[in-house]
Amino acid sequence: MKKYDTIEVIEFQAPQPSDIRLCVTGSIHGNEKCGYQAISKVIEEIKAGKLQLKSGTVRFLPKCNPRAFDENKRFIDINLNRIIGYHEHPQSYEARLADQIAPHLDWASHVFDIHSYTSDDIAFVFCDRDEPTLRSYANQTACHHMILDMHQMVKEKTNKSYSSVQGYGLVHDKIACTLEAGQHDSPNSFPIAYQSLVNMLTYLNIIEEGHEKSFEKTTVIRANNIFYKEKPGAFTQRWHNFQAVKKGTPIGLYEDGEEVLAPRDCVLYLPRDGEVGAEWFYTAIPAD
Repeated sequence: MKKYDTIEVIEFQAPQPSDIRLCVTGSIHGNEKCGYQAISKVIEEIKAGKLQLKSGTVRFLPKCNPRAFDENKRFIDINLNRIIGYHEHPQSYEARLADQIAPHLDWASHVFDIHSYTSDDIAFVFCDRDEPTLRSYANQTACHHMILDMHQMVKEKTNKSYSSVQGYGLVHDKIACTLEAGQHDSPNSFPIAYQSLVNMLTYLNIIEEGHEKSFEKTTVIRANNIFYKEKPGAFTQRWHNFQAVKKGTPIGLYEDGEEVLAPRDCVLYLPRDGEVGAEWFYTAIPAD
């Protein structure tokens, strides 16, 4: 067995029986370390008895993309968080990983996926269906921002759908959400990821109460558009996560002079000035 062939899985079963089965995934992208760090700390604290197990079962996948993690890359061949599921003839390193991750998501009743991102340092949570049960679950995370309905918006706007950890979970009737704990290298991303995980474990009654903290969401927005970078160009300025823009504001400028304008009054999120063909930025509108 080669070093990077197998994803590590660590499971704890609490003494009291429960139908709750939580799967926690970290470092789906190899340069996003906070999920691995938070999961590792929680594992250590459970083993040491600092966090007391109460009921149900939790299964941790701390390092879902081990080779990319060690090389500090987002991925090796292809974005793992677009291809979660089973592949009859996997042709890439990430497809082979996806085949390993999917059975654990199938097993779970609840899924919690921990990420970080490139721009700014504002933690937020993706809740992909505006349903009370899902919003209550996502609301346990240690951040003040929530984005609703992103995956459904992408499918409606582009006729594309991608299979992320959260998306796969929701398609298979799991309670699932994704935390973006802040900027990759921020000192804040690890404590936010850790506290969010502790909150989730407490909320699901897997560990005893007393370690969780309350974080009321102050900004809830609904995803309404996605913009791919169609040709060489750049942003017109440095855009920030959750920055409000007016209709007609030039957001991007292609090298051929074409402007990319805000289609309506909206909020920008996840601006990323990457390669042609990649997701460039998203827009959202107030949800409540």
